[in-house]
Amino acid sequence: AGENEVVVSLDGRTVFDLEVVDVAGRHVRNLAQGDRPAGSYSFSWNGEDQLGQRVPNGVYFVRLRTPGTQQVRKTILVE
Repeated sequence: AGENEVVVSLDGRTVFDLEVVDVAGRHVRNLAQGDRPAGSYSFSWNGEDQLGQRVPNGVYFVRLRTPGTQQVRKTILVE
């Protein structure tokens, strides 16, 4: 199984939460959270949910939340 790489760019030091959700908006897995300085960061998702179970192939969304903003990107999981 491959991994989906997610690159996040932060404009300034901020607290953030990065998660994968399904097409219905249900939480699948936390990828990262915390307080980081400005910069570009790379995270990977191996296609597993929070419990380590493989999720079905399909469309998922990576949601980046920071105070006052939310960005969503589509990712397609194919084994």
